[in-house]
Amino acid sequence: MDPLMTPTELAEFLGVSTRQLQRWRLADQGPAYVQIGRSVRYQRLVVLDWVKRSTVKTRPVHL
Repeated sequence: MDPLMTPTELAEFLGVSTRQLQRWRLADQGPAYVQIGRSVRYQRLVVLDWVKRSTVKTRPVHL
């Protein structure tokens, strides 16, 4: 089974605050999460897929 990450672990991994993760959850943004009772956890593979889908490719600028 894919290991579960706590919000603190994910915030550190993404370089954002746990408050930002909470805002994303409330706005239905950010990576999907698992809620077990009152605890929130994130699946590592789901997070990596979300990061991949969130990647923006830039176009070369012609001067």
